[in-house]
Amino acid sequence: MPHTYSICVEKRLVRVECKGPGSLAEGAGVLATVAEDPLFVPGFGLLVDVRECKAALSPQDVRAFVDLLKALQKLRKSRMAIVTGTALYFGFGRMMAALSETAGITMKVFRDMDEALVWVMAGEPGK
Repeated sequence: MPHTYSICVEKRLVRVECKGPGSLAEGAGVLATVAEDPLFVPGFGLLVDVRECKAALSPQDVRAFVDLLKALQKLRKSRMAIVTGTALYFGFGRMMAALSETAGITMKVFRDMDEALVWVMAGEPGK
């Protein structure tokens, strides 16, 4: 499966990674699994690495993904940083972040892993 995750309770951080082919539906599925993991606590930072993901995306896919995220109430207290590797994924990430904001989800897209990590660990959602 191209989507994997790990939870570091001490750092209050979840790392999600997509390598190779995948889909936004798979990504939403792994986030749903994270939300139900006994180690996950609402408010943990979510660092999503899609730099090596090869999924074909459309604006409709992004909207469907955000709709799935809206149902994951446990994630609303968390900051979600998405790290992309291409201009196309960065653009779709920006679209996803804008749509997520209207649903009360704090998300930001990055091209640099270090910047994403600093932001996701910086504080409470919305700040």
